[in-house]
Amino acid sequence: MGVSRSIVVVAVISGLVLGCSSGALIHTASRVDEAYTFTKSEPIIVALPDRPTEDDELFVDNIEVGFSDAGFTLVDDVAEASRILTFRFSKEGTANAWHEKTVHTGSIRTSWGDIERYQPQKVTWTDSGLTLIYAQMIDITDRQRSEMPVIWEAWISVKRDEYEKQPALAMKFLTDLYGKNEVRDLKFKPPFQSKDKKKKQN
Repeated sequence: MGVSRSIVVVAVISGLVLGCSSGALIHTASRVDEAYTFTKSEPIIVALPDRPTEDDELFVDNIEVGFSDAGFTLVDDVAEASRILTFRFSKEGTANAWHEKTVHTGSIRTSWGDIERYQPQKVTWTDSGLTLIYAQMIDITDRQRSEMPVIWEAWISVKRDEYEKQPALAMKFLTDLYGKNEVRDLKFKPPFQSKDKKKKQN
């Protein structure tokens, strides 16, 4: 018996804490289980996360369209799928990050003079007003297993106003991460187009 997408529910990490470098327009990160190969031909079913938020429910169609447009093979019946794609989406995100810097902490007086003291300290900041996307691919080929392994996961963090201008661009960043181990800070803008190419499009 087929199981519709609406009742294929899996648990994902609910806490999203992403490092976002100061001044970066988009932060992307992904990791894979290197025991697997990754192609777009494996049949995938998209599932809402466990206890979905209103943002998740509104975003599910976007993620289906984005992955389909990128050439992934999506199915509607879990019996036909070998992988589940689930996600978390938030347009009200906050990212926390920290780095170390050396600060002057005073001086010590000795018989031969003062010695200045410097010590590394963690500096933290919070960046709010972010759109956050977290995606997770789960292997379900072995139906006898009690737990299905997560074989790929990816994170996207971008300023909310930038995301609202170009949501399809954020989705392209996400689909481009499939099957990769990578962490990058990138400019959130469309790829460069030559003037000749723009003329042909017009």
